[in-house]
Amino acid sequence: MEDTLLYVVIACFAAMLILNIYFRLKVMRSYRKMVQAGVEARARDLLIKETLETKVIPAYPDQEDIIREFVGYLKNGFRMTSVLLGLVILFGYILMKFKN
Repeated sequence: MEDTLLYVVIACFAAMLILNIYFRLKVMRSYRKMVQAGVEARARDLLIKETLETKVIPAYPDQEDIIREFVGYLKNGFRMTSVLLGLVILFGYILMKFKN
């Protein structure tokens, strides 16, 4: 039972790691597009929805799609990292609990 649980957590960890790397690559590509388009904004402004809608998007209306794409990938990357951290903690708990 413990071994099966351990293998399931390892498989989930590997899948989330691959997915996390995928989203990080997407973030880097989107960021490159933003830089090439001349968009200059602080990360804080991009992550706060109200500031994004009132300051950043109106300042760069032609690059709205690029900005929204970048913000979406960035938030997905944060979510994946959080899940990955949770899986690492779960993995550590399983190792401490069942492997003596």
